[in-house]
Amino acid sequence: MKRKEIVYVTHTCHNSRLNPNHPDYCDRAFIDIDLYNAQDTPPTWKYCPECVKKGFSNSKKRTVKKGK
Repeated sequence: MKRKEIVYVTHTCHNSRLNPNHPDYCDRAFIDIDLYNAQDTPPTWKYCPECVKKGFSNSKKRTVKKGK
């Protein structure tokens, strides 16, 4: 049986979407397993380990907004 290769990708903290003046703003990058085949830009749907320590929790999967 062939094993599936684990691919890692650079993520940017989800709090990078906040206004830079917000107290929880964070622009850290971190490495994690690529669950959704990121191709062009680093995913921003997960919190970095430092923000998780502050109390933010990562959802089980990313949210996708559907266009009209």
